[in-house]
Amino acid sequence: MASAITRTGLELIEAIHFISTSEAGVFRYFKSLSRRLINASKYIGFEEALDRLAGIPRGVKKTLITYLSSISLGTGIETLNTLGLEMIREASRRASRSIDLAAQIGLVITMVLTTIPILVLGISSILGDHIALSTGIMVSLGTPVAVLLLPQTPLPLRLIISGDKMLRVSLLSVLSIGLIVLAYVSIYLLALSIIQMNIMKSIIIILSIAMIIVGIPWLVIFANYLAGFGRARDILVSISSYAKAYRTLDGLDLDKEAQKVGSYAPWILHYIIFSLVFFREKGGVEPVVITRFSEEIMDVMAKNTNRIVGSLLSLTATLAQPIMLAQIVPMMGSAAHSLGMIVMLLSSVTVSSLIASKIFFGTARNTIIMGMCFLLLYILLLR
Repeated sequence: MASAITRTGLELIEAIHFISTSEAGVFRYFKSLSRRLINASKYIGFEEALDRLAGIPRGVKKTLITYLSSISLGTGIETLNTLGLEMIREASRRASRSIDLAAQIGLVITMVLTTIPILVLGISSILGDHIALSTGIMVSLGTPVAVLLLPQTPLPLRLIISGDKMLRVSLLSVLSIGLIVLAYVSIYLLALSIIQMNIMKSIIIILSIAMIIVGIPWLVIFANYLAGFGRARDILVSISSYAKAYRTLDGLDLDKEAQKVGSYAPWILHYIIFSLVFFREKGGVEPVVITRFSEEIMDVMAKNTNRIVGSLLSLTATLAQPIMLAQIVPMMGSAAHSLGMIVMLLSSVTVSSLIASKIFFGTARNTIIMGMCFLLLYILLLR
């Protein structure tokens, strides 16, 4: 943000001041850190404050020390430009690695969970149904580990929910988690023979319908999130045209642009509005500055397209899992309908659904995939 409009080399200090006084929640952690630095620098100087304050990440401290040293040497402009370019490239590399890793891990887990029931069924027919039963329980117990293995969505692409919608989303999250927990409890009760198979089938059909219904609001949120990238592109195009015509952002109604953000938007859209307010406060803006800023943002947003495309393979494999199992499992005869095998199938589908939801939607709380998989499993195998 600061490197985009470098003219004096002091823009990073000015950006820190701006972040510390801003009401926007774009840099939530850095806002608190900026306030501490600014308040301490009033008494002991910025460099001394940076050295004495605890809790400053090593990378942030190193960057700021390098920047402050360059100012004293008269190379602040060059250093700020270099640091800005390096940070953008590093953020882009990290986002790409995170997206690729999540897609690969998700696909591998889904393939393994599709293969395990087939292998276990063959072994169980020889050694007994307890093999399938114990394997199904172990698979379900490994769910938290599998979900935690997946990298978080990179910050620029992460969903930000406005404060007025937080209560609604929190209630939706509680309901979604409740359905997921109920599914796991039902599987364990079936494994312990506390509930009968016919009751479990009724539970599965009820759960699948409930999960699909609860998942629809999550789909609406996700659609708004994706639309946020389109709004971000529209804002960048509009700002570029305005800057070319007037070479300033002074007359631009950024409040009107901020209203386009919406209640469910990617972090990058909030960052665009925040940066434009900073640019406007700095006065005249050259069109080349906005063009360069737009190119950097567009490059980051392109990563989201890569994330969606990469996660489609895992999503497709998960939805196809019940269909594949329905074609293969019945070939094993009566063993395919044993208690252990049903527990194994339900556990595999449950874990795969959570993984696919985490990769595609960015959260495992969206229950629509699990609901669809349960419904397919019921129609094709359990009915």
